[in-house]
Amino acid sequence: MQTVFGAPPAAWSHAVRVFDAGLLTLRPLITHELPLTDFASAIELVGSGDPAVGKVLLRPQDLD
Repeated sequence: MQTVFGAPPAAWSHAVRVFDAGLLTLRPLITHELPLTDFASAIELVGSGDPAVGKVLLRPQDLD
């Protein structure tokens, strides 16, 4: 996995305000949605190096 973390605290506050105002749309970054039980498949996708794979969203099942 790769990440970049170096933003000052004020940047996070600004990002939250922009997102809350509807000016930032992150949905297009998500290329795959899988149930949480498919965690291993999600890791394979992320590590595949496939340029068509962006963010992989894991969704927990409802606890009904």
